[in-house]
Amino acid sequence: MSISLLYADEFAFVQPNIAEEFWTSISPTLATGGRAILTSTPNSDEDTFATIWKQAADKFDEHGNEQDVGKNGFHGFRATWDEHPDRDEEWQKAEIGRIGEEKFRREYGCVSIDSVITIQLPNGEIRDITIAELKELLS
Repeated sequence: MSISLLYADEFAFVQPNIAEEFWTSISPTLATGGRAILTSTPNSDEDTFATIWKQAADKFDEHGNEQDVGKNGFHGFRATWDEHPDRDEEWQKAEIGRIGEEKFRREYGCVSIDSVITIQLPNGEIRDITIAELKELLS
């Protein structure tokens, strides 16, 4: 028996060596019609989940035509906390009070000190840096 649908939650937080080997081991099943749903907040830009996410976002073929799915055959979907019908500004304030601003940004906004942003420096140079590096630059 083989799986027809795999669901893995918080996949970005699986140990990197385990996640990579696990993903490799289920590839034969997925290649023969199995399906996978992976949900997670990001943990880094380098883990298996991040790689799958980036490949799913790469939807253009070699001729520049946009495809329905990414180069890896997956479709990425983002759902934000404020799309939930029971979550509003009051809920946000209560949740920030419970877990703190930094954890709220990480868990609900997918922003962490490792998040990469593009900035333009005063000299006109455009640079990709992490939020941690930006914080250090501004200090």
